[in-house]
Amino acid sequence: MGVPSKWTTISVALHQSAHSPKCFINNEWHDAVSKRSFPTINPAAGEVICQVAEADKVDVDEVVKAAREDRGLLLSWLADAIGRDTAYLVELKTLDNGKPYFVSYSVDVPMVVKCLRLSARLPPASGMIFCLIVLTEFEPVDY
Repeated sequence: MGVPSKWTTISVALHQSAHSPKCFINNEWHDAVSKRSFPTINPAAGEVICQVAEADKVDVDEVVKAAREDRGLLLSWLADAIGRDTAYLVELKTLDNGKPYFVSYSVDVPMVVKCLRLSARLPPASGMIFCLIVLTEFEPVDY
């Protein structure tokens, strides 16, 4: 399946966003309306991996508006790009949350691809994306 010229491959977007605190909306980089960003931290080293744009409602509304017509196709392309760039994304995920590489590689990223593929097949009117998001905060145990 080819990617139409109006869309840049998602892997480029992911790579660019790792180095630039901007939002990727309708095939273009934009500053967040709030102009704010926040750091994502490597929990093992306590170092900043990168700055991430802090999108607010206006930014999200623009993304939804841009993607509404091509929802299923875009979700399929995103799943393809994540599948293709698994090694790079697993490294970022492991740095970002400190989870073992093996778990990110064998469970987390493949599940994202499966969720996106399922969601791409749903009728657009459903407005749903079926993915389970689990946030875990690890704190030191005091003995």
